[in-house]
Amino acid sequence: MAAPKPCQAVLPACLTALSALDQRPPDVEVEKGTALLLDRLISCEFFLGQYANAEAHTRRLLLIRKRLHGPEHPQVAESLNDLGGLFREQGRLAE
Repeated sequence: MAAPKPCQAVLPACLTALSALDQRPPDVEVEKGTALLLDRLISCEFFLGQYANAEAHTRRLLLIRKRLHGPEHPQVAESLNDLGGLFREQGRLAE
């Protein structure tokens, strides 16, 4: 798992890169890059306790992975598992 100081240090750069990717016309390569960046960003947000941001980014990553790979792909299951972990961490087990 990532350490707090490295996460705090890279978080602003990750958000800037995500914003830059959002400005590009959507295509498969942009979506792949966005998915990779979101995956790293979510890990840091989770570790830092930024659960609302991590949840929003996990939901976005889930949609991207479904578009790229289809609903039955293991990476889609990984995103669903991550979302469940966020809910568990916040005591939102009913969701």
